[in-house]
Amino acid sequence: MAANEMRVRGVAIPRPTYVTSCIQKLEAGGRFELKQRVVQILHSNGQFTGLSYKDPTIHIQNFHEISDTYTPTRENKDYVRLTLLPFSLLGEAKRWKKGGEKLYQAWDRIKSMLVSCPHPHQANEVLVHTLIEGLEPNIKMLLDATTGGQALEKTYAEL
Repeated sequence: MAANEMRVRGVAIPRPTYVTSCIQKLEAGGRFELKQRVVQILHSNGQFTGLSYKDPTIHIQNFHEISDTYTPTRENKDYVRLTLLPFSLLGEAKRWKKGGEKLYQAWDRIKSMLVSCPHPHQANEVLVHTLIEGLEPNIKMLLDATTGGQALEKTYAEL
């Protein structure tokens, strides 16, 4: 292993030079009530299906316009957005992780995601870490056996 290579597991350890965005839902600032009318607006105007001809950037812009008209005065805007986001997704876009997926299916899915978003600004190690951590436990064990040890302890080049 070269001095500048990092083990795949190493990307999960936060370092100031490798910090990427992380989405965490904050606690509600006050009393928050989800209005049925906002959900209906999202369903009729702003649902994203993840199909290849749909533009995710336009969806996010539309989602922000809708969610910004709804945010209560003393409520955290991010909390409201993270609460509303699942209502704006449909189909493939709503299925973040697919159960019972084989390794080749997970690999094909991550490749298609990278094709649709060619500049994820993520290191290869981060992408491989995301793939491995998203695998079913039995598939992860098979991958570990195939790589001759824990796959997360390997470098990107070794995988």
